[in-house]
Amino acid sequence: MATSTTRSSKKVTNDLPTTDEVEMDEDTITEETIEEFDPLPIEEDQQQQEEYPTNKNPDEVSLKLEKLKGIGPESAKKLRAYGINDIPALAVAQAPELIERLSPGGKNKNISLDYCMKLIVSANDYLQKTGILEKPLMSSKDLLARNMDRKKFTTGDEHIDNFLGGGGFESRSVTEMYGQFGSGKSQMCYTTAVIAASKGIKVLWLDTENTYYPDRVDEIAQLRGLDKDMVQSNILVIKPASVSMFTMYINKLEDYVTKNKIGLIVVDSVIALHKSEFFGRGQLAPRQQGLSHIMSKLVRTAQYYDAGVIITNHVIANPDPYKRGTEIAAGGNSVAHMSTHRMYLQLKGEKKPYTIATMVDSPRLPRSQVSFDLTPEGVMWKDPAKA
Repeated sequence: MATSTTRSSKKVTNDLPTTDEVEMDEDTITEETIEEFDPLPIEEDQQQQEEYPTNKNPDEVSLKLEKLKGIGPESAKKLRAYGINDIPALAVAQAPELIERLSPGGKNKNISLDYCMKLIVSANDYLQKTGILEKPLMSSKDLLARNMDRKKFTTGDEHIDNFLGGGGFESRSVTEMYGQFGSGKSQMCYTTAVIAASKGIKVLWLDTENTYYPDRVDEIAQLRGLDKDMVQSNILVIKPASVSMFTMYINKLEDYVTKNKIGLIVVDSVIALHKSEFFGRGQLAPRQQGLSHIMSKLVRTAQYYDAGVIITNHVIANPDPYKRGTEIAAGGNSVAHMSTHRMYLQLKGEKKPYTIATMVDSPRLPRSQVSFDLTPEGVMWKDPAKA
């Protein structure tokens, strides 16, 4: 499996960018800068199509900000200072966030919501015309052909891969796994990440629960006969200790993906920090808004960078009085509606515990189940008839 097809051709570094903020004086963005930023008119004309020719090989398309009309070297430098390093990063930016980056506190009155929206539309327009993104209007047949080239990240087990639609976890989507502790969520992530890394794919792991152990990575790689050094080098780990830091890293996600050519993103877990910092109904709204922002970033990053995203989630007791004794995923609709595929992992068996994974929700996969064991080599299918 190759790395993402939508990343820039700049020199690759294995180091994550530093978290230091680059400061910009409020007067550095002037009326002259605004003229440089002025994006292309949003219209279909022959001249525009000639300047943005469709290229069937996305690897040959330049993603530099300077390729957009109205963005010169100085304007591009200012955008990069805020982590917007290329056109895909600008395309997935949110207008309110862009305003805050270019004009903190609204100090520069020339930076308006409408202006930032035009910048984002211009970036998307470029990606569509160069064939990196789907056209705004496509036939279902064309979409089907495009979906056939999604990358797959194998779990190392054919039965589990088939349960996931064949080949394993897919790119351009967010797959959520929720279940009790010990049900195998992290181990599924470990196994998939190790195999991906052994094939040269860069993996970004956001560990919010302090449960990432490189020793476990070594064990799986060694027992599977994989190159341990290669695997360890290709897995990049971030350990946010608070919601504030988690959100900051998520805001820099496009920067990390671009500079390190990330192909697979693991978030273990998406809910832990929010559960520990937000209490009671009074803080429910800000908690859910924060989760929505994080999920939105993950969804858009998966789509624009052709990356796979796997997230884990907790379970809580079902508050429905008619369904006592059952459990549901934490995070509510903020997580549920933005996950592409949702898997519910349940522990079964007392003397010899194993896990049953159920595909609870998916736009294309049937509601099915697969059983697996947690072994030293990682997750492995278990014959339910012998459970």
